[in-house]
Amino acid sequence: MKKIRLILSRCLMLFVFIAICQLLSHLAVYLVDICYSALHKWFGDTFPLYSPIGEGKEKYELSRIVISLISYTLALFFSVYLSILLSNRQNEHLISRTEGFFTLGEGFAIYARSFLTLDLIASAFTALLFLLPIRFIPDAFFTKDYSFFFTFQKTIYDTFGLISGVIISALVTFGLHIIAVFPAMSRWRAAWLTGFAR
Repeated sequence: MKKIRLILSRCLMLFVFIAICQLLSHLAVYLVDICYSALHKWFGDTFPLYSPIGEGKEKYELSRIVISLISYTLALFFSVYLSILLSNRQNEHLISRTEGFFTLGEGFAIYARSFLTLDLIASAFTALLFLLPIRFIPDAFFTKDYSFFFTFQKTIYDTFGLISGVIISALVTFGLHIIAVFPAMSRWRAAWLTGFAR
């Protein structure tokens, strides 16, 4: 029962932060667009700009999909990082085992044994929870302004389909956990040792 509560708690926390990610992704698109425009200005043909009309329409649509997926991944990383950083259970478990005196490699080994399976389950659960509804929402809904919350899930669904989309989303989210845990551990360690020094 305790294990089920632990799984549900992790799934809920990740779900909340990925819901926030849907909003952050729109800001990320704006920032990625600015970066891409700057790269086009500096490097010209290496980073071409395409028109939404005429001959470049297909390349334009493809470039928008790529930019959307990159933007979503950046926002997803930030959301996953926050979901780990603000998880007291992981923080307290690591500190209780090490008193804050650990290298990142040692900390990751402890984290992996206790929480990596949990992160994988939560990644798969949230990927399914966010993508499955897209299958049942009429396409007309996505032409409305209020559909912005589902924009990136729709892009993933249209690009990869439901099953592949869930698998890819789950694996990417899980991979981001592995990356994000290192800066999170650094923050936990710094906060603990700073407090300890006082």
